[in-house]
Amino acid sequence: MRTAFSFAVYALSVCAVRGNESPAPPRFLIFHVAHSYYGQTLGTLSDHTDFRYWVGSPDRRDFVSMRATLIQKTAAGFRFSWSVVQRAEGQQIAKFESEEFVPWNARKHLKSLPEYPVDVFYSSVPANEFKPMRSNKALQPTADRIENLHMTTSTLPSQIKIALASGG
Repeated sequence: MRTAFSFAVYALSVCAVRGNESPAPPRFLIFHVAHSYYGQTLGTLSDHTDFRYWVGSPDRRDFVSMRATLIQKTAAGFRFSWSVVQRAEGQQIAKFESEEFVPWNARKHLKSLPEYPVDVFYSSVPANEFKPMRSNKALQPTADRIENLHMTTSTLPSQIKIALASGG
């Protein structure tokens, strides 16, 4: 009995000591790229992963490319190289490179193209493990696509089905 009580006190004291330790710094720097047509993209920079973003035409004459490579993980945050390239009709129209530093638990807006704003922030999980905060309505079946019309209307009350079928 005394041994069980001693063990319980020891376990609680270990938890209390560990609870007072500062949390480990986040391991991932998340890149958030927004575009009015292509939407929002999240990517990750970490010890083992470079961030890469590329969008363009199939012939590669028109594209936007962004890349971040970790230079150093310091006690204060990530130091990384940042580059952005834009080509139009085969000609390079924008290119810039810089070395950036983001302190732990900070958000930062990176230099980018006006139509592709980029913000970064830290996370304890990589971008591919983020859970959406709300449902992605773009993936829901819609009546505007003929292959989804039956699936959509079959789940609606009969009064609404008549309205869809009659257009009114």
